[in-house]
Amino acid sequence: MWARYFDAEGHAVDARFNDRLIGIEPYRLRAVERRIAVAGGMDEAAAIRGARQVCRHPDHG
Repeated sequence: MWARYFDAEGHAVDARFNDRLIGIEPYRLRAVERRIAVAGGMDEAAAIRGARQVCRHPDHG
């Protein structure tokens, strides 16, 4: 489970609660061969695109 916030371009969002999140770091997520993204509804399409950017580019996230 990845509990990180990011924008549609895949850049990390500096949320005040980031230091309390439990989840995989972006650099570790990029090392996972197969990833599955799930979102609830068409409103989340930008979030899925952003997640793809995080997984593709080391300077994101």
